[in-house]
Amino acid sequence: EGGATMFMVLLSALAVLLGRYCGTDDVVAGTPVANRNRAETEGLVGFFVNTLVMRADLGGDPSFTGLLAQVRETALGAYAHQDLPFERLVDELSPERDRSRTPLFQVFFTYEAGAGQPGGPGQAGQVGDDAGEGAPRAPGEPVLLPVKFDLEVMLTEGGSGGLGGAAQYSTALFDAATARRIAGHLGVVLEAVAADPGRRLSGLPLLTAAERELLAGWSETPPAPEAVAAGGGVHELVAAQAAARPDAIAVGCGAGQLTYAGLLERAGRLAGYLRAAGAGPESVVGLCLERGPWMVTAVLAAWLAGAAYLPLDPGYPAARLAFMAADAGMAADGGMAVLVSDGETGRALAGRLGGGVRAVELDDPAVAAAVAACPPVPAAGVEPGQLAYVIYTSGSTGTPKGVLVAHGGLANLAAAMRPAFGAGAGTRSLQLASFSFDAAVMDIAVVLAGGGTLVVASSGVRAVPGEVAGLVRRDGVSAVSVAPSLLEVLDPAGLAGVARVVAGSERVGARVAAAWAPGRRMVNAYGPTEATVISAAGPVDPGYPGAPPIGRPIAGMRAYVADRSLGPVPAGVTGDLLVGGAGVARGYAGRPALTAAWFVADPFAGDGGRLYRTGDRARWLPGGVLDFAGRADGQLKVRGFRIEPGEVEAALASHPGVRQAVAAAVGEGEAARLAAWLVPAGPAAGIPGAGELREFLRERLPEHMVPGVFTELAALPLTPNGKVDRAALPAPGGQRPDLAGEYVPPSTPAQELL
Repeated sequence: EGGATMFMVLLSALAVLLGRYCGTDDVVAGTPVANRNRAETEGLVGFFVNTLVMRADLGGDPSFTGLLAQVRETALGAYAHQDLPFERLVDELSPERDRSRTPLFQVFFTYEAGAGQPGGPGQAGQVGDDAGEGAPRAPGEPVLLPVKFDLEVMLTEGGSGGLGGAAQYSTALFDAATARRIAGHLGVVLEAVAADPGRRLSGLPLLTAAERELLAGWSETPPAPEAVAAGGGVHELVAAQAAARPDAIAVGCGAGQLTYAGLLERAGRLAGYLRAAGAGPESVVGLCLERGPWMVTAVLAAWLAGAAYLPLDPGYPAARLAFMAADAGMAADGGMAVLVSDGETGRALAGRLGGGVRAVELDDPAVAAAVAACPPVPAAGVEPGQLAYVIYTSGSTGTPKGVLVAHGGLANLAAAMRPAFGAGAGTRSLQLASFSFDAAVMDIAVVLAGGGTLVVASSGVRAVPGEVAGLVRRDGVSAVSVAPSLLEVLDPAGLAGVARVVAGSERVGARVAAAWAPGRRMVNAYGPTEATVISAAGPVDPGYPGAPPIGRPIAGMRAYVADRSLGPVPAGVTGDLLVGGAGVARGYAGRPALTAAWFVADPFAGDGGRLYRTGDRARWLPGGVLDFAGRADGQLKVRGFRIEPGEVEAALASHPGVRQAVAAAVGEGEAARLAAWLVPAGPAAGIPGAGELREFLRERLPEHMVPGVFTELAALPLTPNGKVDRAALPAPGGQRPDLAGEYVPPSTPAQELL
């Protein structure tokens, strides 16, 4: 009886450990049974051992004693049916088979009471899966033998009342250090439940004291000395550069360029005009401007006036621009304080927003003359928590959400990322990202605060990779900050003048790293909009096997890998990535519930700060660098664009000819595309034409959120619990917008050849 109870205690503890490792409430392990439960078989010679499958449900966060009672019932039921061969069970259940692992379970557990100490008290022996025993071994070196399971844990009762044990593991999945850590974590769990068996599972520790200290050192990077010394906002740093180097080129775009003195003077005059129009602290200045020097000037002017800015891309649908403007407004009437524009889109937007908005139309000669006549205003002093900008991201509920970012986080970013850009006198850095994305904020803040030159690509240039390469060569660009998908289609050999590459917005693949890292300083940068663009970064090693890690937290930032209960997970274990520090945004505009769900109190630092739950998964690698492991939800990254499929699906489902819609990404890197699967409103009608769907979506969504192919389905595939089974969606096919329309025959030899 005592041995059976100990078996169930140890199995329950192992289930807790596996559940925490895998982030699941459903844990399955196998265990052997002698299967000699009849008197008639006691004297028979032969192999009667069978395998039992033990399932533990960790859901609801029970106490350990509650889990133990559940495991006891499961074990008793399994013992009652131990005659059923494991092979018959597999045949009846017909699980999806994979020759790389055993069916139903991959972890095997055994316990023998009073059987000796195969591993010695407190020591774990390890054996592997792919070598023999021929070579002599040093003391403590793993024995290499074939194994049947991914992991087998064998515990026995020691002679002094303690436990001894051994572990067998697949060397394709684990190494000896990992196996020892697993044994250590199991010991920590057992110590905790022995001290307090009524403790909730979420409160059980996994880490040893040494591991906690190690992770604490990895998780935080002190602020950059420049950020601590400077304080204030980025616009004050730009003003300091203008005072020190007034004739240096600050911004270039085609044939036009601005010196630092010219940029500051023009921005100062516009800031004075904005102040007179009502802009000030915590007010939002909308910027609906074409790409070029005026856009950079207007951003700086908003900060000089003490206000925040909201980028409004003229290429976005009018309805989306109007929603963003009204949603982000800080004025008492719910509208925006000021709207700066230079084209028809801006004028139309001002008309839609009504009288609550002061329109500043820079292409109006009278307004331009009035701005030029304003005396430049000195830089407004700002507090670290004061609003700097609002940027909208795709929303999972179908509605975009505005992120409120403060000056303190932006100033910290400028100092922390300056070494990656090499920002300083002589640096010429490409500005390619849309001003409606926060990568553009990083370009402005890092380069101009550091005294470099910002080379702004015009709208026509940034849309064509070949034009981008030409601009880089013509303008002597030495640093670029771009998405890896663009690097895939650019020739690194033809851009030898680019000495620094900051790759972000999506995962850097091994092929891109191998092509661009040699001979350059290449940095893999990671970060959500809600944490001021970049949270972690690290140099790219071209010889790294696989996708390079995302590095360590940048200066002034913290990063934690935790389980669902915000408990830290051990190194090597995948968990939820949370970021904290100076860059954490204030939250979402007008959405307190959403802010509370994603911005949580920091349980690690204990300083009253907050962490942002990124929704990404990661793990700590040896040496304290983070390895990105994908999303925990359905959010997509397509060629550097962050897309919530729910927003695309909501827009599609609003079409009267569509009853249901699913959006997903297909392909990788530059080949990645957004695809949609549609169920028509009527069985006989079919889905609308691709051209009609595309135009319908263009009125509601930005171009990067419009699917490239539409596939008709009679019904969406569903999982047993009624959710859409995205893995079962067929390969996209059917209507492609870029192939819609009449056939046009080739008219040149090149077209005929293609």
